[in-house]
Amino acid sequence: MSAAAGVLARCRAWEPGPILIKEARQSVRSRALPVMLCAALLVLAGHGLLQLAALSPAADRSAGAEFFYVTLVLIGLLELVLALLLFWRHARENVPGHRDLLYITTLRPHQIVRGKLLAAMVFSACLFAASLPFLALAYCLRGVDLPAMACGTGILLVLITLWHLLGILVAAWTLPLYAKVLLWLAGMFGLHCLLGCELQALNAELSMGLLLFLFLTLFAGGILYALAVSTMRG
Repeated sequence: MSAAAGVLARCRAWEPGPILIKEARQSVRSRALPVMLCAALLVLAGHGLLQLAALSPAADRSAGAEFFYVTLVLIGLLELVLALLLFWRHARENVPGHRDLLYITTLRPHQIVRGKLLAAMVFSACLFAASLPFLALAYCLRGVDLPAMACGTGILLVLITLWHLLGILVAAWTLPLYAKVLLWLAGMFGLHCLLGCELQALNAELSMGLLLFLFLTLFAGGILYALAVSTMRG
């Protein structure tokens, strides 16, 4: 019984309820995220209509692969804009003179970080779910198989997680708002340079490239998470 109670206590320690409720309430009251979701649907729908109109009956199977990868790039750009919006919100919570009440509550730093990350991933998941019909359309056009689709979407989801972790870390620093934006942009550039070099290995050796990419992303995510928690403690 004591072992079960210990497992339950550890599970309850991961509950990010207050943070998730706070972030969801802010999103409902704000127009930024609903407008972002509508804009994403319009962009993806316009892209799909243009691509389908350009297809000819004699189009080869590469058209389906092109449709998938262009759609994935568009989703990545939309998720990047969403990450910037969420980072801007987090950054404004902890500027000098406007310190958010969450940072002076009894919530532990790791609960704040995990809660903000979970809320950000929920919003990203909503945007990603809205784009699933377009990814399914790319599969119906043929030219790309399910493993390739899973690999591409998996890499994108990993990148989205790192974007949000970096945003939470930089936003927690007590710096002027413009300095946070510059640091976030510099961090995003460095992160993509590091992972971009690794993605080149996927073309040379798929299995080893995927393993190395997974190792680097887990390492980078762990470092960003640890730094964010230590910054919250400060």
